[in-house]
Amino acid sequence: MLQLIKNLKGDKVIWTFVALLALFSFMPVFSASSNLAYMGHGTGNTLGYLVKHFAHICIGFMIIYWIHKVPYHYFRAISIVALPVVWAIACLYFSKRNRYRRSQCQPMDSSAIHRNHLSNLDARLYSLDDFRG
Repeated sequence: MLQLIKNLKGDKVIWTFVALLALFSFMPVFSASSNLAYMGHGTGNTLGYLVKHFAHICIGFMIIYWIHKVPYHYFRAISIVALPVVWAIACLYFSKRNRYRRSQCQPMDSSAIHRNHLSNLDARLYSLDDFRG
């Protein structure tokens, strides 16, 4: 564990803040899952929901760790390639026939990804070149 912490690059305060947010995120999950556990199974056992949340947290930390190892200038190249894809998604799904559906989601597992998140991420990555030191 100490070796992993020594390999972390970047600001340790940000890593600590992310870890604390992940730790405190178990409270609302437990609170919300208690109602689901009583309504779904009738037993009131929230352990399954907490284990699933823990798995999501672990996967998220693995992704953050892997991404922070990649030099940031690679993300600009990815965003240049992804920009036409995001434009195509916007043209297909934000046409006049869909203008009344404000929050259209793409289902993935039991969660959802909003299309505006894709364009927001690509715009941020595209402007990453402006922040070079």
